[in-house]
Amino acid sequence: MFRRRSICAGLSAIILGLLLSTSVMAAPVKLELWTFAAPHAKWFQYIADRFTKEVNPKVEIEVLLTTNTALYMDKFKVSLVTNDAPDLVDIEHNYFSSCLQLDRLPFINLTPLLEKGGYMEQLVVPRQIAYSWQGQIYGIEHALAPVVLFYRRDLFANFGFPDKINTWDEYVQLGQKLDREKHAMSRFARSVWEILYRQQGGDIFDINSNVTSDTEMGIKTYEWMMDQVKTGVFAAPPNGNFWDAIRSNFYLTEIGPDWQGDKIESGYPEQSGLWGAMPLPYWPDDPERRQTSVFGGTGLLITDNTKHPDEAWQFLQFAMLSVEGAVSHFEQIGFFPVYIPAFRDARLRKERPFFGGQRLGELYATVGYNVPTIYPSPYRRDWYDIFAPYEKAIADGVKPVRTALVESAELLRAIIRSDAANK
Repeated sequence: MFRRRSICAGLSAIILGLLLSTSVMAAPVKLELWTFAAPHAKWFQYIADRFTKEVNPKVEIEVLLTTNTALYMDKFKVSLVTNDAPDLVDIEHNYFSSCLQLDRLPFINLTPLLEKGGYMEQLVVPRQIAYSWQGQIYGIEHALAPVVLFYRRDLFANFGFPDKINTWDEYVQLGQKLDREKHAMSRFARSVWEILYRQQGGDIFDINSNVTSDTEMGIKTYEWMMDQVKTGVFAAPPNGNFWDAIRSNFYLTEIGPDWQGDKIESGYPEQSGLWGAMPLPYWPDDPERRQTSVFGGTGLLITDNTKHPDEAWQFLQFAMLSVEGAVSHFEQIGFFPVYIPAFRDARLRKERPFFGGQRLGELYATVGYNVPTIYPSPYRRDWYDIFAPYEKAIADGVKPVRTALVESAELLRAIIRSDAANK
């Protein structure tokens, strides 16, 4: 009797152990994903639900949104100290650069995974450099962000302007025909200078993180813009609000990335059919005749805090490195993908009624292979902070462009030298 009870008790323990083991094995993996943009959060939740349903039903993904970007990054940096960082994190490219100032880069190096999966040949590589450091890639960019020239079809027709502008000289000649009290071709802003500077191959920093905002090319590009302000081709919005100027038909064009066109479409449905898009005019002395640029960007990264790196990578592949992920991204947010196999998908090339039936995806795909690079630097956000008062001084006519760009660059170089000396 005692032996039988012992055997039964032993069997019961084994069965209970197996049940508990099976329960643990069947427990879902929970991933936490942080983002700072409401449109991103909505799309992430959509693609996460599809991932769980179609790819890995054992993985649940919770998407958490914090809309204040500065607060979001502060929260993320605190989570690194408290060891409760999310598994995946959405980071704007300038804030990725600020992470380079941390004691360690808290992200998983994706380069070996990208190479093993054959993705390096399937991505527009210049867009990944913004999330790279010392030759290694840590994040996948959401958007190709090719800059094009959005233009008002109706206003161009009224003034007899062509729907194709080859060079910036031609663009200026057209703009000089406008009544500057009623219209301008485009806005004057530091962001436009960045776009035009990058179009020619420049940037605020170079590949080695050297400050290059005050090169001769950068200076002459900003001076060129100031010349156009004097003639009325470029202008600040009349009441200080860019979007009011769009609503009141003040600007004939907008120099902006793909997502800027979507902002115009969602914000001004009453202008449906009145807009079009064309490649950027090229610079007459540019041997490449590049007709696009790049502006902005956000990448998805896997933190080194994750306890589930394989599942996080599996989700990142489905969301950012697949045709279905790329297409849904474009359809829901308007981001043309960096994933080249999706470029020819018919769903990216649909007619857009707001843009007069134009297939914007075809334009983005055509110019997108030539988007320039945004280079990371630990001091990228410092440059913006330093340059802000100089930007105003230029606009107010207090400082010449050359003086402002050189002084601001030298201030940052002094900070960099000081930091290097104190290490």
